[in-house]
Amino acid sequence: MPPSLEPEGEGRRSLYGRRGFTDKVLAFLIIMAGEPLEEFGMSYRVVMTAAELLEVARMVPKKNLDDRHNGAPKFKAFVDVAEAEPRAIFKAYVVPKERWDERVSVDGAVIPADRPDLVRRLVRRARRGPDEQAVVEVGGAKYVRLWWD
Repeated sequence: MPPSLEPEGEGRRSLYGRRGFTDKVLAFLIIMAGEPLEEFGMSYRVVMTAAELLEVARMVPKKNLDDRHNGAPKFKAFVDVAEAEPRAIFKAYVVPKERWDERVSVDGAVIPADRPDLVRRLVRRARRGPDEQAVVEVGGAKYVRLWWD
């Protein structure tokens, strides 16, 4: 196994805290999804409601809330949107304890179009504009989808 992917063992530090903190996050997300999560390389892609993102934010080390996926806003900026808008949906991925960079990263959001203030807030808090921004319609309601690669 390449050195960057070698587990350091339970109890050792990972990028943001004590190794293994994502075990609880993954267990919660599997229960909420009702099925296994989509594995992508050595991480798991997830979609979360605002309430689920707020719960996950309580499970991760505080340093993880400063995580930024490439040019996206920090995790805590997405948490702010989740607190303000329960209809918002978030795209994220979980890097498990087997990697040295164990973390939860948020890289996208789907925000009701009637909340342009929240769309502007996320875009302003990013290092750069989103790689994808589109208006989508679901069940007659319009949403703005933002995603950073």
